[in-house]
Amino acid sequence: MPVLLAGFEISLMIYVAGFLKGVVDMYFEQALERVLKHEGGYSHHPQDPGGETRWGISAAVARRHGYRGAMQDLELELAKRIYRQDYWQPLACAELPPGLAFQLFDAGVNHGPGTAMRVLQQCAGVAVDGLWGPLTRAAVLAEPAFELMIMMNVARMERYIALPGFVHFGRGWIARLVQNMRYAREDACLNY
Repeated sequence: MPVLLAGFEISLMIYVAGFLKGVVDMYFEQALERVLKHEGGYSHHPQDPGGETRWGISAAVARRHGYRGAMQDLELELAKRIYRQDYWQPLACAELPPGLAFQLFDAGVNHGPGTAMRVLQQCAGVAVDGLWGPLTRAAVLAEPAFELMIMMNVARMERYIALPGFVHFGRGWIARLVQNMRYAREDACLNY
């Protein structure tokens, strides 16, 4: 009987792993949909230090991923792969409650992953090094997710106000954070 039980346990582990991957993928898709609402389609504002973007992906990032076409033609599927590979996965969003995962992902897209992680670490009261590790994980998961979501948006607002580009982009940045706080309230039930 132990062999059958071992086979059952392995099958159950494979099933659970597949189920969890599906849940994580669902949260990624939801977070990405929100980010894309913030980022819009094509943009090439002369005051934007990010330069030319499509789906929120800068030309420099697209080129690092092998894209050689006109930015207006960047396909959404490539943008999704870039978002997952360069932002969602390095920020360990799959390890976080869904609402907090979105907030960190959005911060990563807008400020860069290292800065986003430093903001999260600051809000969680852990050593700020910009890296996801066991101490950051423990500190973040020990805090109420809703509080961290709100604190991150406040910290981001303070950051935006201090940037020279606030004159040109401040209204949009603040609107983004206001919407993110609405998402935080909406997501609060998913995090407890």
